[in-house]
Amino acid sequence: MLGLARGDRAAVLLGNRVEAVESLLAVTRASGVGVPLDPGGPEEELTRLLDDSGARVLITDGAHLTRR
Repeated sequence: MLGLARGDRAAVLLGNRVEAVESLLAVTRASGVGVPLDPGGPEEELTRLLDDSGARVLITDGAHLTRR
């Protein structure tokens, strides 16, 4: 369980994979709001989008978690 309340935002940083779609659907089913992020974007843009989105949760994988 992600611990999302109704309307909470969850950022999804997985790229164009089936897991990204599954994650966004799971967030929606939990009454949350999915925020898809492009892992190919510059770090500054990802930082800004994460800050502006107000996401309480980040759904990602090991490859994107260690990105610099």
